[in-house]
Amino acid sequence: RLRKLVFVRPQITLHDASISRDSLSRILDSMFRGWPVLSTRVELSIRSDRDPVVVLAADEKFAMPLAATVRSALDNLAADRKLCIFVLDGGLSDATKERLVQSWPKGRYDVAWVNVDPSQVLELPITGDKHLNHVCYFRVLMPWLVPKEVKRAIYLDSDMIVCADLGLLWDVGEREYVCQAVQDCAVPYIDPQAALVNYN
Repeated sequence: RLRKLVFVRPQITLHDASISRDSLSRILDSMFRGWPVLSTRVELSIRSDRDPVVVLAADEKFAMPLAATVRSALDNLAADRKLCIFVLDGGLSDATKERLVQSWPKGRYDVAWVNVDPSQVLELPITGDKHLNHVCYFRVLMPWLVPKEVKRAIYLDSDMIVCADLGLLWDVGEREYVCQAVQDCAVPYIDPQAALVNYN
């Protein structure tokens, strides 16, 4: 299972990430124990440990931002690397997937479209913001959706422009943290005491 996540522009920024890898694994396993298979088995060969593994989630409404996010990541990636891309598919049509692939430079990436069972997240709350939907929760299911041989990944929101080489972030390498994230300028810190009211 996926052992390390790197989130870029997360919705929530952790101020105190003192939770251990084993503790987080136990929490996630208890949350999702007994769930049915969430997707079809995905096969995508990873050529080299130097090639960043990137995971994104999108539906038809986010197809164009997804195209721009991946293209910007590829345009800034060092020439001797490829991106290994997993797209958590929230309902992209075959025609849209074909247009996406045609918009990205050939030979710079491998892509797998991961069909996700949306019923697993339909009961989770969403805001009244029209551009948000349950596809936003697909990231939580990543350990069950990507192949077992993927040990770490960079999660990107599908509406960003990547302005630097993701290989530099990838080269940070394995550390003792189960999750690393950039700080959200809109949420510079989270007060755990105030946040407790959000949990049952």
